[in-house]
Parts: sequence; structure tokens; C-alpha cells
Amino acid sequence: MFQNISADRLETLLDQGRAFTLADVREPEEYREGHLAGAVNLPVQQILKITEQNLLMENITFHYLETN
Repeated sequence: MFQNISADRLETLLDQGRAFTLADVREPEEYREGHLAGAVNLPVQQILKITEQNLLMENITFHYLETN
């Protein structure tokens, strides 16, 4: 269901005009401190709940998180 892709692959998809949602999977407090332009906050627990209910959108959704 989920797949890791490289930044290059994401760039290719963007160049192709693919519709997508960029989801910041961090907690709301972290999201409020700063996030990528256009990203929506969708914490991991919320994604799991949506997935369990089979409510995922048909378009591609990219999830990112900050790594140190």
C-alpha cells in the first residue's frame, strides 16, 4: 500500500503533472512550527485509521517527515 520513493522520482511525477497530496505525518505541534508549502497535516495515527476504513483517495499521496 505504501511505497518509498526518491526525491528524483517525486520530481518526475511532478513534471508529468500527476495529482498528489503532500502529507506531513508529524504531530500538529511540529507541523505548526513549519512545513513544506502545500502540505497538509495528517499524523500517522490518522492515516492508519483512514486506511483501516478504506477511505484513501485514488490520487497519489506523498507522506514526509523530518529526519535528523
